[in-house]
Amino acid sequence: LVYHNLKQACPDLVPQETLYSLKKAYKDNAIRNLSNATALLKMLDLLKANDIQAVPFKGPLIAERAYNDLNLRSFSDLDILIRQSDVPKAKKVLSQTGYEAEIEISGKHQQKFIQHENSISFFHKNHLPVDLHWEITGRYLLKPIYLEFFSEKLATKSFLGKQIFSIPEDVMLVYLCVHGASHCWDRLEWLCCFVELMKRQTEQTILDALGLAKHIGAKRIFLLGLFLGKYLLAAKYPDALEQGLTYDRGIVQRGHKISNEMFDRPAHFDSGAAWRFSPMHIMIRDSCLDRLKYAFYLFTLPTIKEWSKYPAPYMLTSFYRVIRPFRLAWTFIALRIK
Repeated sequence: LVYHNLKQACPDLVPQETLYSLKKAYKDNAIRNLSNATALLKMLDLLKANDIQAVPFKGPLIAERAYNDLNLRSFSDLDILIRQSDVPKAKKVLSQTGYEAEIEISGKHQQKFIQHENSISFFHKNHLPVDLHWEITGRYLLKPIYLEFFSEKLATKSFLGKQIFSIPEDVMLVYLCVHGASHCWDRLEWLCCFVELMKRQTEQTILDALGLAKHIGAKRIFLLGLFLGKYLLAAKYPDALEQGLTYDRGIVQRGHKISNEMFDRPAHFDSGAAWRFSPMHIMIRDSCLDRLKYAFYLFTLPTIKEWSKYPAPYMLTSFYRVIRPFRLAWTFIALRIK
């Protein structure tokens, strides 16, 4: 993205060595993206052949939708959304194709895991990792968004000459804000994607996105994304939306804090697990009650780490809710010591 814009705007002002380095990185990424996108289409065909409805999202799909150019983003895995009921079948299909799941569970354990978690990763020695999702917000909202939630609104789009299912535009806008907020917006490119995708929408689609955000308890999360887009990238929004926007003091303060941290980080910054426990995740909720609910939800609902680190008989899996707060406390202490 940097190379693309510098080349168009002011190539003569960039030192030739730097421009060459950026060009090489751009071309390497373009080759890799084309190969990975082809792998994505093959995976979609495999799932379709087994009667599994699959909707790709993130990575190359966002690049196409936001920039109309597959090469302006980078991605290292394949993210595919399926129905919650199709998870066991999809897991079996991938296993038969040589993929190994990050955690091996079956029977009642698997049913309970699917109820609590939102995705599972698969690895293959010769292929890209595949992340199967059955919920797109990553456990970050009190009201999860499953494929079933918007399956009737699914559209088809052309991608590398093939027709594939596509997440509705209003859902994608809200998803990008939820994803960005869950990571404390620690990458400017995520915000670029959101703003560029907003530019391509009708006024009604953006208002629909705001309505969806209100419905699922993510209004302030969506407003934070809008504020950052306007503050950092001078984004312009439809008049009907602008007139109804109110950035409360909390959103403005969080937006300024995120902006400062985004540009103060050293090169090659790796946030590790730090963002997972940010106070922002609680403070950005729509109401005090939502903050309390999310705090309880965050510290008690087990994740894949509990399932993988502490294997237990099915009858004892309820104890994961007790184990999780202690594991989080130890993680926090370990981060402080480090």
